[in-house]
Amino acid sequence: MLVYARTFWALTRDGRDSSAGENSSVSGGAVSSRQQAVRSQAIPSYGFEHDKPERLAGIEATWDRGTRALLDSLGIGPGWRCLEAGAGGGSIAAWMAERVAPEGSVLAVDLDTTHVEPLAGGVLEVRRHDLRHDDLPPGAFDLVHERSVLSWLGDGDALDRLVASLAPGGWFLAEDFDWAIHGSAEGSAVVAKAYEAIISLLEGVGYQRHYGSTLLGRLERAGLEDTASEARSYVLRGGSPGTAFDRHSMLAHRDAILASGGLTEPEFDETLRFLDDPDALVLTPVLYAAWGRKPESFEPAQNARATVAS
Repeated sequence: MLVYARTFWALTRDGRDSSAGENSSVSGGAVSSRQQAVRSQAIPSYGFEHDKPERLAGIEATWDRGTRALLDSLGIGPGWRCLEAGAGGGSIAAWMAERVAPEGSVLAVDLDTTHVEPLAGGVLEVRRHDLRHDDLPPGAFDLVHERSVLSWLGDGDALDRLVASLAPGGWFLAEDFDWAIHGSAEGSAVVAKAYEAIISLLEGVGYQRHYGSTLLGRLERAGLEDTASEARSYVLRGGSPGTAFDRHSMLAHRDAILASGGLTEPEFDETLRFLDDPDALVLTPVLYAAWGRKPESFEPAQNARATVAS
């Protein structure tokens, strides 16, 4: 339940197929040993277990409405060819498929496709894909979207790969978090300590806590035009789907958090009670969104991979 209006910032500037081998596509059936191996790699690589539907549902319940509005503002419609990079539970990929049908297409990729696989069919294709290493079809998409993916992938060429997959004139919408605010709206020191403990733990596997606020600059250095950015944040009630996301994330890393000394066991339990309490007011991090259009005549910027100081 959202109890306060969203916090909002806006930054503006000048102001919009090829298929892989059949073994890459998901169409149902038994899961191979190779597929199981790929799934097992997702946990250490991205810091989270991928077997918690409640966590994915919490992301979708809190953030999908804003994402859909942004995609609509870019003009998504029948016939568009779309890429959903890091499909998660598949809610945005499925929504895209409804928008572009019957002549369009949506390719949903993720390192772990467990929860999006059941949605495959019609104009929606699902593939297991590692954005850090695997190539995408060049110039294939009218719209590319990612949410909370690039912040996990370091400063390699994942963003460049996504930009390269855009057709001339195609739009890239990137969304990622900045944890400048989070935790208790009433300033609980224990809750602040708990959030710092888990964020620090995730930084140990490569997560960038302030990546979201760097998105606009990254897209501009990648050579996109008609760029703009906004950001949103919410205050949630404890016990809501959004705070269930935080709770399940804490539980997934309980042993590591306690072993790090970042939190005592009583403090950990107090934080879980806070996240379950409907009287508690919980601040989300800030989700930045930045978008830009690939020029008709595109030359990758020389400094596209430059690191932005956070």
